[in-house]
Amino acid sequence: MALLRKSSAICRQVMKTSPAVSSVPSCLARDRIAPSPYRDDRCTRRLHNFKRPNLHVIRNQLARFEGGSVDLEMNNDNGIAILTLNNPRRMNSMTGKMMVDMADRVSELEEWTEGKALIMRGANGNLCTGGDLTFVRKALHYGEEMAAYQHDTLTRLLNLPLISVALVQGHTLGGGAELSTACDFRVMSSSAKIGFVQIKMGLSTAWGAATRLTRLLGRRKAIDLLCSARILLPDAAFREGLVDYVLPRICEDELEETTKWLLRNLCAYDTNITRVVKSLVVSAEFSMDHYQALDAERKLFGQTWGGPVQRKMLEANLKHK
Repeated sequence: MALLRKSSAICRQVMKTSPAVSSVPSCLARDRIAPSPYRDDRCTRRLHNFKRPNLHVIRNQLARFEGGSVDLEMNNDNGIAILTLNNPRRMNSMTGKMMVDMADRVSELEEWTEGKALIMRGANGNLCTGGDLTFVRKALHYGEEMAAYQHDTLTRLLNLPLISVALVQGHTLGGGAELSTACDFRVMSSSAKIGFVQIKMGLSTAWGAATRLTRLLGRRKAIDLLCSARILLPDAAFREGLVDYVLPRICEDELEETTKWLLRNLCAYDTNITRVVKSLVVSAEFSMDHYQALDAERKLFGQTWGGPVQRKMLEANLKHK
């Protein structure tokens, strides 16, 4: 417990002391680009002056759009939590109330010290198909606010000290594909489809996928997937690097198989050390200063060196076996 508290405190300090990350790409900063007849100064100015909205106010507004739920089960025995999007009549499309639910479930996970991993899934064989159309039609005036709320929730989800996996099943399209990028890994059913189809609806990505996808796959592949609106079958998604594992065609329980894959490949070792390693990666990714990231890594390593897990391994005379 003390180790977890120290690791969290160190990571928070790294985030706090790192240079502020502008919400504007450096190529759009007004003091770094030469005047261009093709640049829309109004757009640049708007991005440059962007202020973080009041998430509490947005939360209260989103909660008015009812329907569905986001449910959470935390298993202290194996250290794996299951986050379930539950709106099966609408293929688990997200309502405002579900967005609030998800934010609350992430808050619960932030306080869960017994866990090492998280699986995000959808009820009844579909992960998610984006925004619920009834909600979308009623909230056309509320796009930026809704996006800001989801950005906060999904960034917190991605940065949890838990190894996260999205179980991609059925139709994982649009916002559903975006949700999958808020996890560290993606496991895909052999019968599933995934695609960033927002451009077909006259939209760009709302929930942060352009940023996460670019970091995940690089500029060219991100542009390709977002602008082509291609719907990928499992083999193609695996080749693109979007998916990390495709489940066998004959699979009686895909959630159980995903759990086994997670335990076998990523969660075979001590819970506390696993959480520290995930926190190290998060701090390194978001620290703008290479030396600050190394400083955090050194401090966290110091908390594990000579600790009970290492001592147990030494007593068992284990060395990379």
